[in-house]
Amino acid sequence: MNGVPIGRRNLFSDRRRAVLGIAGVGVALLLVLLLGAIVDGAMRQVTRYIDTAPADVFVAQRGVTNMHMASSAVPLADVGQIRALPGVTWADPILYLPDALATPTGRQIAYAVGYVPGGRGGPASLVQGRPPGAGQVVIDQRAAGNLGLKLGDPVRLLGRDWRISGLTTGLTNLASAVAFVRFSDLAGARGLTGIASYVLVGGQGDPALLARRIEAATGLSALGKAEFSAQERALVRDMSAQLLQIMNLAGYLIGLAVIGLTLYAATLSRLREVGVMKALGARPWQLGAGRGFPGAMDGGRSGRGGGSARARPRRRPGPHRRERASGPGAGPGRPGGGRCDGPGRARRRGPAHQGVAGRPRNSVQEVAIWADTHCAPRG
Repeated sequence: MNGVPIGRRNLFSDRRRAVLGIAGVGVALLLVLLLGAIVDGAMRQVTRYIDTAPADVFVAQRGVTNMHMASSAVPLADVGQIRALPGVTWADPILYLPDALATPTGRQIAYAVGYVPGGRGGPASLVQGRPPGAGQVVIDQRAAGNLGLKLGDPVRLLGRDWRISGLTTGLTNLASAVAFVRFSDLAGARGLTGIASYVLVGGQGDPALLARRIEAATGLSALGKAEFSAQERALVRDMSAQLLQIMNLAGYLIGLAVIGLTLYAATLSRLREVGVMKALGARPWQLGAGRGFPGAMDGGRSGRGGGSARARPRRRPGPHRRERASGPGAGPGRPGGGRCDGPGRARRRGPAHQGVAGRPRNSVQEVAIWADTHCAPRG
């Protein structure tokens, strides 16, 4: 370190400090973006069943506009009325009830979907197995992995034991999963007759126009798939708004902590250098500007006889010129033409003996401290 000129070391320190500062800001932004991506991914998973369903319109009890943590009851008699409306291609009822998949090793919150075999309310695809038969269930493969389940294993749902007949994918989020059983099995497990939770409707033309037509004919709530999915996401986002704010605040605080530690480490790395510059008369603005040792000496040299501390213009050597130094301890980077006459001592010539930046003669002792570091003999 002693063999590198101070100005160059300052340049290296400034670059390192800039790189570390940029890295700190980058970490903060990365944390915030990562949290945002996690939240957006969770929102998409919450509405996965709605988004992958082939329905154009979702029909629910009047006033119900979502599925998550909602209770809806639609008379099965209205399903036939919906099928008879102009523009309706098909209409299938489903039951949708909250519960949990339970095994001896753990539990997973799940929503049970009861659909008519061969209807359009079941899983969009199966990665293994077959659709559920009587007393059977299809669950998401991620939930099966979390619980250590495979095809043919028993699992408890809705107070009954079911046998896993197939595995689907993409229907497990941070909070819950989806399981599929037959409509009649789910109705029997809950003792329900003559009602459905929702009606999935496929049609021709504008979904919004078809939804208004269904509402006018039945008095039920009907929304197009895109609007129904948006209502679901809005509800979940409102329920988790405080949690999301806490997560974002944590990201900002961690980023600020990284930036603060970076600046603290950069300041510690220059304490010795700043001490020498202050001893030789560097002003605070010069330290803040990151000027090196020669700049501090040039800017802090006092006037004649220790008068005004304002820097006087003088002829300065070029960047590649140095005054000749003699003695066994001579080395580069000494300000004002100083020289080293041996280890541990430095002698100044000219005005430096009269004080630096208006200081008394004992400033030479402070110069000696700098020389102890930078004028030691080599080898």
